[in-house]
Amino acid sequence: MVGLILCSPVVLLLAAGVYLLSRAFWFRRAWVRGGTRDQVNGYLQILSTSGLALRQLPAWLKPPTGNSWR
Repeated sequence: MVGLILCSPVVLLLAAGVYLLSRAFWFRRAWVRGGTRDQVNGYLQILSTSGLALRQLPAWLKPPTGNSWR
């Protein structure tokens, strides 16, 4: 009985962590597949307006598929 009481919070935290992680990956997948071309072009426009003439996206913003946003 004591083991059940001590393990319950751990199991609940692990279940919540797995659920939240799966939701985060799902939202990322939906974001990538949802076509964020307008947001990316807006980002590049803001950077070029500020004086940083970037022709390419930063590595952290490139799509994982290797396809171009433009």
